[in-house]
Amino acid sequence: MPAVLPDLRAILDQTHEVVWLVDQSSRRILYINATYEKVWGRPLDALLAALDCFQFIASTIHPEDRDRYLENVESCFPSGVDHEYRILRPCGEVRWIRSRSQPYDACDDPLQKLVVGMTEDITAQKRHEAQLEAHRHELETAYTQLQVAVITDPLTGLKNRRALQSGLERTEADALEHRTPVSVIVADIDHFKSYNDTYGHPAGDSVLVAVSNIILRSLRPTDLAARVGGEEFTLLLPDTDRVGAVAAAERLRRAIAHARWPHRPVTVSLGVATWRPTDSSTSTAELIAHADKAMYRSKAEGRNRVTHAEELVETPKPVVTVSAE
Repeated sequence: MPAVLPDLRAILDQTHEVVWLVDQSSRRILYINATYEKVWGRPLDALLAALDCFQFIASTIHPEDRDRYLENVESCFPSGVDHEYRILRPCGEVRWIRSRSQPYDACDDPLQKLVVGMTEDITAQKRHEAQLEAHRHELETAYTQLQVAVITDPLTGLKNRRALQSGLERTEADALEHRTPVSVIVADIDHFKSYNDTYGHPAGDSVLVAVSNIILRSLRPTDLAARVGGEEFTLLLPDTDRVGAVAAAERLRRAIAHARWPHRPVTVSLGVATWRPTDSSTSTAELIAHADKAMYRSKAEGRNRVTHAEELVETPKPVVTVSAE
């Protein structure tokens, strides 16, 4: 093995990297600079005296990385390795290490397998990466929350008008592809203004939240419910015909009417409209308007009832102007 010049030793002792030369056959350290003590926090003499330097180093490595380190030791020759692992300093501090090694070809003995390498402390880099990852996760979380907030009604947790419109467009595309009907339910709380005036807005907000929860419990996974006005809600029901939509609206009406309310009974008037891909004269864009007209018919006929938009054509009745309250 070539001798290392004294001035070169002094230079290497001042570097930030641990420079080492190992005889892989005998598993002994042939050379290592003083930087080892700064990085490992352990005396150099103990490593130099070790009969098996690899096992000695393995004893200083974090238990979760130890097996991987020993596997990489066997790969040092002939291809060399570049790997990262954690070490445990005597004080218990954990530090990240990056070690790069390759065969040392300047050996006169062809049977002697020498490996030269450099090991650097990358703890600061790892901490910086962890901080960046934490910031990235925070940004992703904030972005997700913002996306949810943009399409969510803050009081009730239901979707808002923007989400409803997007859902309506997606549902129409699916309905056209699979030739399935689409229905919409519009529900409006009866006499809600007088409820607010009598019991106060906080009590009115509690009613809105409670009605929203009842609506949410009534939904299928494919359905969408949105609060589109003060006390008005719209439910989008994919793959639902007139019979199914009216039945769903009736179940919702009964659930709200039979719920326990703190001040006085709460009811809703509901309008239903259905669109089929074969209806060339209409589109889903008109569904909500038709369901809204049907809801007003329910109001005009005494409230707390369900009307389907097709009934307005089937059995024409005098138009009665009625407040949406």
